[in-house]
Amino acid sequence: MRSEVVVLIRAHGAIVGQFDLDADTVGAFSEDDRCVLRAAADGFGGLLEPPTAS
Repeated sequence: MRSEVVVLIRAHGAIVGQFDLDADTVGAFSEDDRCVLRAAADGFGGLLEPPTAS
């Protein structure tokens, strides 16, 4: 492994999982890649939260 990006998935105020991507290429992941993974992790974590009353 030459590159890695790890983004935590949070729900209910706790870490419930993670995305952990590896690549054989040095510098394979950009800040944009990290931002997309963060958005996905936030989305998954949000699915685990109860809906809020409006």
